[in-house]
Amino acid sequence: MSRAKKANDNSRSNVRPSSTRPTKIKDLLDSAFIPAHAQYLLIWRPLLNFTFISSTNHLTAASIFGYWEPEVASHSTPWNCFPPGSPSKGKSVPFFFDRSEAAPSSPRVAAPQAPQMSPLSFGQETMLFWDKLVPHSAVYNVPIAFSIQGSLDRRALAASIDLIISRHQVLRSRFMFDRGEPTVVVTPPSQTGLSFCDLSHLPVSERAAAIEEAAKAEARHPFQIAKDVMLRAALFRMSQSEHLLLLTMHHIAADGWSLGVLVKELSQAYLSFVGESANTLPPLQVQYADFARWQRESLNGPTMQRCLSFWSQQLEGVAGNAELLPLDHPRPAQQTFVGATIRTALPGSSLSDFAELGQLRHATPFMVMLAALQTLLRGYSAQDEVIIGVPVANRARPEFEPLIGCFINMVAVRGDLSGNPTFLDLLSRTRETSLAAFLHPEVPFSEVVRHLRPKRSANRTPWFQIQLVLQNYPMPEIRWPGLTVRRFEVDTATSKFDLSVLIEKKEELEIRFEYNTDLFDPSTMQRMLDEYASLLRRVLKHPDARLRDLSVGALVC
Repeated sequence: MSRAKKANDNSRSNVRPSSTRPTKIKDLLDSAFIPAHAQYLLIWRPLLNFTFISSTNHLTAASIFGYWEPEVASHSTPWNCFPPGSPSKGKSVPFFFDRSEAAPSSPRVAAPQAPQMSPLSFGQETMLFWDKLVPHSAVYNVPIAFSIQGSLDRRALAASIDLIISRHQVLRSRFMFDRGEPTVVVTPPSQTGLSFCDLSHLPVSERAAAIEEAAKAEARHPFQIAKDVMLRAALFRMSQSEHLLLLTMHHIAADGWSLGVLVKELSQAYLSFVGESANTLPPLQVQYADFARWQRESLNGPTMQRCLSFWSQQLEGVAGNAELLPLDHPRPAQQTFVGATIRTALPGSSLSDFAELGQLRHATPFMVMLAALQTLLRGYSAQDEVIIGVPVANRARPEFEPLIGCFINMVAVRGDLSGNPTFLDLLSRTRETSLAAFLHPEVPFSEVVRHLRPKRSANRTPWFQIQLVLQNYPMPEIRWPGLTVRRFEVDTATSKFDLSVLIEKKEELEIRFEYNTDLFDPSTMQRMLDEYASLLRRVLKHPDARLRDLSVGALVC
């Protein structure tokens, strides 16, 4: 079994399996890569930020290309590094790159421009139209909260928030329609302040419940994107030494990766304002508006047509309106977004176990979990074709990594479960189709829908209603002197899809089901969550079992 993992997934993980020997970059030249491209592995090192690559470290091929272009001659592309037998050379999932094709040209990112009327990215434009259709909704709120114990400097915290908003123009942007055209206006920096709510006057026995309710209300409060700053900061005090900090951004200005950027900058800025360190936040090379320009310029040419050709073939013949899960309630005529979240957990070593299993088919842990979810959905739907949405970071250039903004894009991964294959055979298929999808993330999902014109319905998303997310974007710890800072879970009570399966490595491997409560009862979702966790355990013990034999109760763990 090869010890090298292929950096083909749409996500990164800093978890190193205890049972897997780390592999030096020079040792990665095995069956996953063409040896003639050995020099390119050195380009990956800045992305990985460490010397060793272990079997659960992944990065997107799209991100690789951002480092690739400045270093490599135009006759070669990162997609050429996959050998015969990979999707680029396979028959079932064609790639639209070959050895003779020049690297896709990318406009250089412009230098930062003065605040003014700026272009919207495709994702922002879609959310602006959506906000007009469904106003006053919190479904696109992006919150993160921390409990803080110790003597907190409120002025330093407020100054840190203001500094972050001044650094990132997208956070002080207003989104609106001007004469019917989508428009964004960047406003000058200002002291927006930190809202403060003192609950210390309440009886001690009531404070915890009161602060939890107050945090929920704040996280669920809708943005007015034409008026509000796109980052709200609220501080709740339970006592002189106990606080809860809630930061909420709107998805039109942020994504999951942005949360990590926000936390990193907040941690460093606070240390600077309390005098514990010099200002270590480097000036930003570009702003989100530069990404929006780059995106529109780069898609105004052959890249758009190439990717649309891929998605047209990938999604050919997909009806997109089949129910993969039995509904407890009739689907409303209009799509709703009211939701709830339930949780379970697997042992912390599970990600390493999935990596070991994935090595048998040169697949990543994410692909193992994706294949298991496809298997579960096949059991419920009795369908041999399962399509699941997967978000990709889509930060295709290194200049975009330190930015707060909405870069994320959805891709549809089409699963072929026909013929009752073994789980390992399904994993090979899943690797092929998911890798192909991850290498074509440039065209926004909204543009794929607009050009391919699938049959539309007002009560569901085209092509898929279920998404799988591995939440392993960089998330630094906050270490402030004299303070203990811990994550605090806060729920927006919304659901963007029928079901979102959210997986995150904490002390354990946490699995969350975020589901639409207009469609499913809590008991149904709890049963499905338990079945998914059980299935993940079973495939580790019985990877050669056929899918029908992996159904609930067929095998004893």
